[in-house]
Amino acid sequence: MVERLRAREKLADTELELSGIVYERGVDGQGFARLRSKGDHLRGEQAISGEHIKNNKDVRELLGKSGIKPELLPPEEDIKKLERRLNSEAQKLVKSVKTIVKGNK
Repeated sequence: MVERLRAREKLADTELELSGIVYERGVDGQGFARLRSKGDHLRGEQAISGEHIKNNKDVRELLGKSGIKPELLPPEEDIKKLERRLNSEAQKLVKSVKTIVKGNK
């Protein structure tokens, strides 16, 4: 679970960095939205889209060689729900520790 949250945070940081580079290259907000759904290579929207499509095919082929079909994998818990649940568990843990500490005084 925690690894998934860390990966999501890293992805968010990377996308923020990418958006800055893309805007510097003259791609507008709508173009960036399309790129997010397609990929990156940073030589214009068409080149980026083409590169992403190629990368997706390569990844899918590699997964297939390992016997993995993403569409057959069970869905993961929504990342926001996971984040809320982990925060809730952390708060409960803190509360428990405070109760134990108070009881030992």
